Amino acid sequence: MNPRDPSNGSNYGDQTFQNLVPKPRSKAIAVLLVVLFGSFGYLYTYRLDKKIFYLGLSTSVLLSVLSMRYSIFEVGSLALLVYFIYDRAKLPKSYYQNYPNEIPRSLP
Repeated sequence: MNPRDPSNGSNYGDQTFQNLVPKPRSKAIAVLLVVLFGSFGYLYTYRLDKKIFYLGLSTSVLLSVLSMRYSIFEVGSLALLVYFIYDRAKLPKSYYQNYPNEIPRSLP
């Protein structure tokens, strides 16, 4: 009988996700992820930025589809990317250091 085997009724490996505290995040990495991946950079702080992620993702998809037909929407896609970078850069370092204990932000 292996004491590390979870099938024998022991408590090995019986950790709940509520006991695990995420590590603090870095502001520089958050900005870099938005520069590289656009709205997917909000997944770095998903617990606090769910609404902003889904709003940015849906807007990005809509502008991408529209830019296939009308080239003027490419400017809108670039403007949205600039806004994502600005939004990440304007947040104070304490927002990332206290993650996930900050109050979730409201939509812009």
